[in-house]
Amino acid sequence: SAETAVGEHPTTAVTTLMDIAFEAHAYVCQPHFFQSMLAVQSRPMQPEESVASSAVNSAQELGAKAIIALTTSGSSAQMVSKYLPPCPVVAVCKKKGTAKKLNLVRGITPYYYEGIENDERLDRIEKSLSLMVEIGMVEKGDLVVAVHADRTTGYANLARVIEV
Repeated sequence: SAETAVGEHPTTAVTTLMDIAFEAHAYVCQPHFFQSMLAVQSRPMQPEESVASSAVNSAQELGAKAIIALTTSGSSAQMVSKYLPPCPVVAVCKKKGTAKKLNLVRGITPYYYEGIENDERLDRIEKSLSLMVEIGMVEKGDLVVAVHADRTTGYANLARVIEV
């Protein structure tokens, strides 16, 4: 908006734009939009697409507070975000570049994991949950959906529900 750069009321302009964005976001993250996104996917789906959509569906059905996506390239987190989940997607990244890139994707909060490269996935999820509790994103008793790969694939092929 030009009002923010040269207008007489830049603070009011930014506040109004923020209110509009939050209202639009609340409207978009509705179950019928998820169903619309699902309806246009080609069949049969690729396994990673199916896992991402299933994770979002589970988050909706369970009232999950967040979805954790363990990711190297960022594609798993982006695929989850595409289905407009009703909760934040926390992308646990092995690479700083991936975390920086995911800052630009709607609904994703990247977390650069500085652990050992071959840490077990469940360890990374546990450390991520600890951080999320620490910053107040989730609390004890909340449900979180985790999306990650097993040791045999190069893509996210597992979704699990975890109680904090």
